[in-house]
Amino acid sequence: MFFNVFSLPLFASAVVAFLLVLFSWRFKEINGAKYFIFLSLAGVIYSLGYALEISTQTLWGSLFWLKIQYIGITTLPAFLILFTLSYTDRDRCITRPLLAVLFFLSLFFMVLVVTLENHEFYYQSVQLNVQSPFPVISFTKGPGYWMYIVYMGAASIFSSLLLFQMWLHSVSMYRRQIAIVLIGSLIPWGANLVYLSFINTWFLDFTPFAFTFSGILFFIGLFRYQLFNLVPIASTALFKQMSEGALVLDQHKRIVDFNLSAAKYLGLTVIDNGKLWEDVLACWPELLSEGEDLFIKNLVEVQRNKDGKLCWFELESFPLKDNSEKVIGQMLVMKEITNRKNAEKALKVSEEHYRILVENANQAIVVYQDEMHKFVNPMAVTLFGGSKEKLLSVSFLEFVHSEDREMVKNRYLKRLNGQDPPDKYNFRIIFEDGSLKWVEISAVLIEWEGNPAVLGLISDITDRKRYEEQLTYLSLHDQLTGLYNYTFFEEELNRLSKSRDYPITIIAADVDGLKFINDTMGHDRGDKLLKICAKVLKKSLRESDILARVGGDEFTVLLPRTENKKGKEIVERIRLQVVRYNKQFIHLPLSISLGIATAKNQQECLRETYKKADDLMYRSKILHGSGARSQIMSTLLAALSERDFITEGHTQRLSKLCKVMGEMMDLSSRQIIDLVLLAQVHDLGKVGIPDHILFKKGPLTEDEWEIMRQHPEKGYRIAVSSPELKEVAELILKHHERWDGNGYPLGIKGKEVPVECRILSIVDAFDAMTNDRPYQKGKSKEEAVEELRRCAGTQFDPELVEKFLSVLDWLIIDEEIDEEIEEEVS
Repeated sequence: MFFNVFSLPLFASAVVAFLLVLFSWRFKEINGAKYFIFLSLAGVIYSLGYALEISTQTLWGSLFWLKIQYIGITTLPAFLILFTLSYTDRDRCITRPLLAVLFFLSLFFMVLVVTLENHEFYYQSVQLNVQSPFPVISFTKGPGYWMYIVYMGAASIFSSLLLFQMWLHSVSMYRRQIAIVLIGSLIPWGANLVYLSFINTWFLDFTPFAFTFSGILFFIGLFRYQLFNLVPIASTALFKQMSEGALVLDQHKRIVDFNLSAAKYLGLTVIDNGKLWEDVLACWPELLSEGEDLFIKNLVEVQRNKDGKLCWFELESFPLKDNSEKVIGQMLVMKEITNRKNAEKALKVSEEHYRILVENANQAIVVYQDEMHKFVNPMAVTLFGGSKEKLLSVSFLEFVHSEDREMVKNRYLKRLNGQDPPDKYNFRIIFEDGSLKWVEISAVLIEWEGNPAVLGLISDITDRKRYEEQLTYLSLHDQLTGLYNYTFFEEELNRLSKSRDYPITIIAADVDGLKFINDTMGHDRGDKLLKICAKVLKKSLRESDILARVGGDEFTVLLPRTENKKGKEIVERIRLQVVRYNKQFIHLPLSISLGIATAKNQQECLRETYKKADDLMYRSKILHGSGARSQIMSTLLAALSERDFITEGHTQRLSKLCKVMGEMMDLSSRQIIDLVLLAQVHDLGKVGIPDHILFKKGPLTEDEWEIMRQHPEKGYRIAVSSPELKEVAELILKHHERWDGNGYPLGIKGKEVPVECRILSIVDAFDAMTNDRPYQKGKSKEEAVEELRRCAGTQFDPELVEKFLSVLDWLIIDEEIDEEIEEEVS
């Protein structure tokens, strides 16, 4: 080893990439973050390996570090593709086959490099070049090397196209973020092109050096544009329809959202999202002149000349905070207060003019003296309810909610005594019908009939309060189950770890077979199962216990001041509730894997305890996962059996005819068993077909047929998951294939279609034609036979049609003989 000045930026690049890994770990649940962590780790290995390679003076040492850095080099394209797919919200494309292909390629190239002394496929020759300013490996590139270059280039182009497409369809606020990701990912590949060019006479690889600049760009993206933490403010209908203008800014004073009233006041359009508010509101110099005072004072009044008329606006600033009380933005609420300002001005000029304005103001205006209403305008009567006479005859405190009454009274008395309570505050009032309203009062001390009194300008802010509460609730709760979400769970875990509530027991729970339910019965049933699981868990817990949904099918319970023994009792209670539920509701069975661990004191890390409970839960899931799947399978078969009533014993008739047909054709015992089983479960996939299609009285539309044609594949997926039905899964998949190749889903033809499926298609068609269905009346046997003959050679195997007709003749004769015997006996 020796000191090489060129290794310094490589070490810096590795440090930057590692810092990115640490920072990104906090956001690992957000799109792209998980794969970005692995991408950065690959960059760390690449940069460190190359730094140590160019600091080594021997060929053996350089080759050793070359092989180490190839752990990062060979995985970079794979993680770049996965990061881009996840970041651009294409997680559905990240399938097991894709993962297998990507990591097979990475492993393939890695093995080529590790074993390069044994072949010349990747490097045809390798030597230590001592003609450069420092020893560096030079080599002759082999076909394997160029294969990797093509793979890497394809990954880069593919990722760049996805990011560019996302950039084209994003608003300007997100374009900056996406541009940083795009540029940061392209820099190393550009450096690699320089490395491959003929102008590189030192044989120096510039790619890991470029990771330093990429790291700086990603750091800017993380800290300035919040690469993994841009969560827009929820735009609910309530927010959009508020009569007050509402403008949401992020911590950099960029516009994130606004409602219709704000758009009307400020002339905003959709394209203004993401822009700095100073740039967008340049036409409002009166507002911009307030500068930072607007956010410091919280309440500002602005005068503006609007269409030749002087208008007043009141702007109030509310800091938006995350769960750790960190300010992440501001919400500006504005309303036109021209009437109020005019009322104040008129009050100074003339009592009569004042009364006229007050009577017609769109705000409630009241005067309080001796705890009584001394004056109320019509808007105040509307706000409080009842009549003007009633308001003037009782104490104003009677209308104030009992929990706010003391606060309102104290501030009223302080103002009368010349103290300086807040000019503006919120409280609740009780409406005439008993309902609650939130109001906001602006209060000033005045003289009324020679004595001190309080003038109050009151606005109904119920809608705004409801919106703020909704925002708070949504940020901490899971929308599907109503339980606490992962964000709240993380906050509670941090809080409890510093508390005196030890011992703390944690229960990890996971719904078994949720993906199977989603794939076979539909996501609506899967969602219903999650809600049921939430109810079962909640019913088993104490009021002090904390239950959260922390993932798709994962729940976690925090049990403060709970020993492990008591926690196990709660686990048994949960299992008992599951058993009771399954006895009552057999058509949607619930199975939960559980793990439990306890932290006895603060010396035991609560996060490690959570991980231990999670590991035990997964161990339990592995132990009884197949049993849960079998239980679900039994439920599906029961559902199929219940649906058979529409065809009045369709399954029984098919089983009988198929068995006779198989015996006549001398099929093996195994084939006859499979054929009879196929006759019973071939329509298993129809449990996933909506009832309005399955039971429709009349022909299906093309869209409905498209859904109906999916049932062989649905049935195949269900059967593959069942040890009992696995043997006939392929037959279920192919039971709608035709002799001429026009069947579905595979389109195979002739004897490519298994004989069991060819037999079933004939028997099923005959039974369907000769029995009534919801959409048509059954045909006679003669008509059905004619139809079978007509379709022989196209839909059906012609040879099997003739054999079936002979079986049919034999069965008819057999039935006639049975009838004659019965007549003679009777």
